[in-house]
Amino acid sequence: MKLKTATFCVFGALLCALPAGSQGVLHDVLPVQNSAYAAALPSSDFKTPSSHRVNSHVHAAALPASDFKMPSSHRINSHVHEAVTSLSTPPAVRKAPAQASPLSPQWSTNFTKQADFDLFTVIDANNDASPMTPGSSLLKEAWNYSYNKLYFYSDKQKADDYLVSPAFNLKAGHSYKVKYKINCFRPHKAEVKFGTAPTVAGLTETALAEQTFKGKTTLEATLNPAADGVYYVALHCLSEKAGYNMYLENFSIEGMTSPKVPNTVQDMVVTPDASAALKATIAFTAPSLAQDNTALTSLSGIRIFSEKKLLTTITDAVPGGHVAYTDEQVDSAGIRNYTLIAYNSFGDGVPATTSRWIGLDVPSAPQNRHLSAGIDQLSFSWDASVATNKGVIFPEKIKYNIFDVASTAGKYHVSNALGSVTGQTTFTTAMPTDEGEQHYHYLAIEATNESGSSGYFISTPVLLGEAYKLPVRENFRDAMVDHWWGTSQTGNGKLYKPVAEAALTTEADGDGDGASLYLRTVMNDSVNFYSGKIALAGTANPVLSFMIKSEADQGTFYPFVLLPDGTKEHLAALPVSVDTGWRVLNYSLEKYKSQRWIEIGFALSDPDGATAQLVRIDNVNVASKATTDVAVTASATKRLTKGEEATIRVKVDNYGASPLSAYRLKVTVGGQVVADRNVTEVLPQLGHHKFTFAYATTPVDKRDSLKVEVNVTAAGDADNSNNSVEALIVQNNPQLVKAENLKITTASGQNQLTWTAPSKVKQVVDDFENYTPWAIDNIGKWTFIDGDKASNSGLVDEYHLYYENEGKPFAYIVFNPSQYGEKGSVADLTRIYPRLATHSGSQCLAALYGYVLNPSTSDYDLANADDWLISPELPGVEQTIMFSANNFYENGTHEGQPYEFDYPETFDVLYSTTGNNIADFLKTGDTHTLKNGQWQDFMVRLPQGTRYFAIHHNSKAQQDAEGYVISPYLFSIDDVFYTVANEKVLKYNIYRDGAFVASSPTPAYNDTDDGHSHQYMVTVVYEGNLESNPVEANTATGIRNMSQQAAGSTVVAVYTLDGKRVSTMSHGIYIVKYKDGSVKKMVVK
Repeated sequence: MKLKTATFCVFGALLCALPAGSQGVLHDVLPVQNSAYAAALPSSDFKTPSSHRVNSHVHAAALPASDFKMPSSHRINSHVHEAVTSLSTPPAVRKAPAQASPLSPQWSTNFTKQADFDLFTVIDANNDASPMTPGSSLLKEAWNYSYNKLYFYSDKQKADDYLVSPAFNLKAGHSYKVKYKINCFRPHKAEVKFGTAPTVAGLTETALAEQTFKGKTTLEATLNPAADGVYYVALHCLSEKAGYNMYLENFSIEGMTSPKVPNTVQDMVVTPDASAALKATIAFTAPSLAQDNTALTSLSGIRIFSEKKLLTTITDAVPGGHVAYTDEQVDSAGIRNYTLIAYNSFGDGVPATTSRWIGLDVPSAPQNRHLSAGIDQLSFSWDASVATNKGVIFPEKIKYNIFDVASTAGKYHVSNALGSVTGQTTFTTAMPTDEGEQHYHYLAIEATNESGSSGYFISTPVLLGEAYKLPVRENFRDAMVDHWWGTSQTGNGKLYKPVAEAALTTEADGDGDGASLYLRTVMNDSVNFYSGKIALAGTANPVLSFMIKSEADQGTFYPFVLLPDGTKEHLAALPVSVDTGWRVLNYSLEKYKSQRWIEIGFALSDPDGATAQLVRIDNVNVASKATTDVAVTASATKRLTKGEEATIRVKVDNYGASPLSAYRLKVTVGGQVVADRNVTEVLPQLGHHKFTFAYATTPVDKRDSLKVEVNVTAAGDADNSNNSVEALIVQNNPQLVKAENLKITTASGQNQLTWTAPSKVKQVVDDFENYTPWAIDNIGKWTFIDGDKASNSGLVDEYHLYYENEGKPFAYIVFNPSQYGEKGSVADLTRIYPRLATHSGSQCLAALYGYVLNPSTSDYDLANADDWLISPELPGVEQTIMFSANNFYENGTHEGQPYEFDYPETFDVLYSTTGNNIADFLKTGDTHTLKNGQWQDFMVRLPQGTRYFAIHHNSKAQQDAEGYVISPYLFSIDDVFYTVANEKVLKYNIYRDGAFVASSPTPAYNDTDDGHSHQYMVTVVYEGNLESNPVEANTATGIRNMSQQAAGSTVVAVYTLDGKRVSTMSHGIYIVKYKDGSVKKMVVK
C-alpha cells in the first residue's frame, strides 16, 4: 500500500506531505531555515522515492528539516551506474508471436489483458534493461506489463526502446491515423516510426517527430505508405533518465479516406466574448487543397464539433473562403475544445483542433508578492492577477484572500485566514513583529473569482522576533551557529563544483573553536551572509568586529548593514587580495543607534569572475566598544568511570578593543582548586589562549557528579557576565566486582582488616546505556563482524534527518531513537513510531538495512543481512543467557483508512567452545523470527565449555513490487544478561577516612594505628589498574555503613529468571542489577 496526500508543503528544498487538516497547496515556497541558519535553497517539485512505506504517511511531519544535507533515496533504483555498452545488434527483450495474417487498419487495444500486450514486440535498442529487483520479471529501462497496465520505466539511462505493433495491411495513396494515449507524472519523450519489418532497421519512416510531454497526453501520427504492403508502427521511447513510469493506456489505428478529401481548415481563431458571456466566435479559412496537395475541386461543408458534439455544419463555404461562426451553446466557463472537419464527396478531411477558455477565466497566481514588517504589523503587496488561460477576466472583481502560514517542525502550510480585499493589491494585518525567537514568517495569498481559485501562493519572507541585545558573538563553534543567520546569492556559481555558497567549515579556524564561515564565488557571483535583528538603541559605542582571511585574488568584500526598511548600506568596499593569516576588522555602528534594529552581514562579489574565490570569516562580534573585555569558555569530560582522569579544556578570549597584558585564571573541580594562575602573555584583540587541565577521580568518591567552575578576571573588565563558566562531570561507578564482608578487629593498638576476595565470575546485564550514541565500534568488549559489508541506510532520509555514521558499513550501532539525528537536527522518533522505543533506558544495539554494489549490473542491491554480535569471553561454565530483540513495525490511519506494515527479521544464536571466528560457532536451537514490533525475550542455554556466544542477524532481502524495503529493515537487541570471567586481581587498596593508606596483595591488612575509630574502605585493583567500588566498614561497629551501602548499591533494574524486566517483586527468585554494575540473585519469600 502506498498512500498519497492531497496537500503539500516545503520541507527544506523538497515538497512533501502536510499534516492532516492543513489547508491547500503552497506554491513558490521560499527557503526554510533550520534552527538559526537559513540556507537559500530553491523550492522544487522534485520527489525522491521513499526507502520504506512509512515515509509516505503524513505522521512523519513531526520531524525537523535541515538545509545542510540533501536527502538521498534508498530505493533500489536510486543509485547511478554507468550505461551498459550496447551490443552490435540490439536484441528484442520480447518478440511477438508470428501472426496468421496482418490485421485490418481499423484496430485498437486498451491493454486490459496480457494477450493484448503479447501482440507487440519490445526492442531494447540500447541493451540496458535490468530487473526491478533481484529475480524480478519486471524490468527497468524497458516496457513492462503488470497488473493490467502497460508501461515504460526509465531509471538510470536515456531511453532507446521500441514498442512495435502487430502487422497491418496498408495501401499506397491512403492515410492512416495512429493514436497513443499516454499518462506520465514526469516528462517523457517519444517519436512514432513505421516500416515494413518489426526491427530497428525495418522502421524506416518517421510519422511523428520527437515530442516531449507529461501528464495525460495523446500522441497522433499520420501514416502515408508509399506502396501497398504489410507495415508495423512503433512508439519509440527517447525519454531522459529518471522519468520513471510512463503508462500506455490505449493504441489505435484507423484508415483514412481518399487523398482527394479536403485538407485541414486554416487560420482558425477562437475569440471569447469580451463580456465573459458563455459564447465565442470561431473564425477560419476553408481549405483550398485536397489531402494530396492538389487544388480542392469540391467542398460539401465543414462540420464544427465541441467535446465530440456537433454544433453546426457550414454548407455555404467555398474553398479558400473566410468563415465565422458564433458558438452560443457553452454550458459553463472553462476550456472548450473545438474540432473542424471539412468534407466532400470523397469523405471527411483531416480534422483541425484548437481550444480556448470561454467565459470568465480563473485568476492567475499574483506575481511579485512582497511582505514587509512595520511596528506590530505586516504589509503585503502583489501584482494584480491576470487570466490563467488567456481568457476574459476583470481585475477589479478579483478577490484576494490572505492567510497566515504556520510551520510544523520545519514544514510550512496555510493556516488562519487573516482577511481579504477585492480589486486591491495591498493588505495590512496586525501582528507582533518584535517578540519571541527570531524566524522567517510568511503570508499566503489566494486569488478568486466566480470561476475559481489561483491556489495558494506564498509571500517573500520577513524576519520577525525580538532583536538580539548586545553583545552578539558568533564563533561558528563546531560548524554550528548560536543565532539566526541567512544567506542569499546571485550568479551562476551554484551550478559549478566547487559550488558558490556561504557555508560553515572545519577546514579553517581563526579563533580556536574549530570552525569558521567562508564565502565563495565561482562564476559571476555575489554571495551574502547576514545576521538576525540586532538592537543598538541605548548602547554605547557599538562596533562590528570580526576576523577575516582572504584566499581570493579578485573581487570585492563588503561588510554591510541591513535596515528595517530593507535598505542595504555597505560599511566598506574592500578589493580582496590573498592574506597570509587572519586579521581583525572593526567598524563603528554608532550612526545606526536610532534604528529599531539592524542586521549585519558580509558579501563577496565577483560579478565578472570565472574562477573560484574564497574569503573566510570568524569570531563575529557586535558589542559596545570597551578597552578591556576578557571572556572564558570551558568544556570537561562529560562522563567517566570513577578512578579515571578527567580533562578540562579552557579557552580565554579577548573581546576588548586593545591587547590584554595580564589576567587571572582559576579552575576548581568538585570544590578542589585545580589551577590558579596569573597569565602575563599578551592576548591580542579577538585573540585567544587555550589551556588543558587534568583531574584524577577516585573510586571512593561517593558523588555521582563533579561541578567544574572556571573564572577569569582582568583589571578594568567592562563585562563581567562572560567571566565565569561551569561544566559537569558525571561519574559512573566502575563495572567491576568489588570485595565483600569487610571486618575489623581491634587488638593491641592495631586495626586488623579482613575481607572476602571477589568471585572468579560475574553476572552482567548490558543495557548499552553507557556507550556513546551512534557508535559502531569500541562498544565495550563486544566483537562485531559485518559480513554483508553493506552501506547502512537511514529511516527518515526523506526529511533531511541523518544519524551519525549513516552510509557507512557496520554490523551494529548504538541506537538511540529518542535522539535520532546529528548535532543541530535531532528528533524523537518514538513520538511518531512508539514501537521504536528501546526495551529499557534510551539505547540499544541495532542492525539496519543497507545496499551493496552488484558488479554484474553496476547497480546497488538490497543486501541480505549478515551481522554478527559476538560476546566478550565467557568463563566456560554452563550458563543461561537472556536478551530482548525487536523488529520495526508501523500502523495508523490515513484519511480514515487504517494501515499497517510489518518488517520481519530473523536471527540465530550460536556458541563457540574455542575462538570467536565465525567458523568456530555452532548454532543452538531454531532460527528465530521477529514480527509485530513487540520486544520479545529470549533465554538460551549454553553448554559447559562455552567461551563465546553470538547473535547472527540473517534476514533475507525482500522488497515489494515497487522496490520498497520489507526486510531486513531494523533489528534491535537490548538488555543482554550473561556471566563472564572476572578480571585478574592485582592487589587491594586500603583507604582510611577517605585517604589512601596502603595496598595489600591478599585480602587482609593490619593498620598499626592506635586503635581509634576510623572508617575504612577497600577496593579491588584489577589488571590494567582498574579499581572497583569500595567495600566499607568502621571500627566503631565492625559493620558496613548501611546508608553508604544504599547509596552505592542503588537498584536500577530487576529481572525474572526468564529475562523479563519487572517493577515489583512477589514471591520468587530475581536477578537484581545495581547502580555500581554488579548483578546478584535475590530470593523473595
